[in-house]
Amino acid sequence: MNTSQAQPKKLRLAAILPQKRELLAAFCAVALAVILPQLCHLIGGKPLGNMLSPMHLPILFIGLLSGAKAGALAGFAAPLVSFALTGMPPVLSLPYMVVELCFYGLTAGILNGTRLPSLVRLVFAQVAGRVARFLAMGIALLFFSQTSLSPVSIFLSVKEGIWGLALQWLLIPPLLFWVKRKK
Repeated sequence: MNTSQAQPKKLRLAAILPQKRELLAAFCAVALAVILPQLCHLIGGKPLGNMLSPMHLPILFIGLLSGAKAGALAGFAAPLVSFALTGMPPVLSLPYMVVELCFYGLTAGILNGTRLPSLVRLVFAQVAGRVARFLAMGIALLFFSQTSLSPVSIFLSVKEGIWGLALQWLLIPPLLFWVKRKK
């Protein structure tokens, strides 16, 4: 065989898996995504948690800061760890939260390398996560006859969580600026 011929690149596992720094960032985001909802529930009960969507904030932040691998990993793990430790989110919404938060982190991380303003990247990631959740719910309704779900709940959750969206818009861009400036 001629060695000058181009050989197909082997897919390296290391290229797919997060590195140490990304794993640490994802771990911190997961910890915050478990702690923040608990604090909200202690202060204002479940309504405050529903209003502020505190689990979303660290996932979006870490995706925008550390990239797609860390964001997607944190978004996938956070609802599962939270459910295992606290029983929240409720079991019926758990799979949809996993999809939504994973897409938040993934999209935010993909947009991390762009020149878009951080607020625009954040909004794109929020929309991507909601669309992914809506599609996951649609698939569950269509193929698994989930009668306990309604796609309208996406729109209601946006209405109920508008304060959480505003909080994310107010906190994440300046935090990103501050952290990146400190690097």
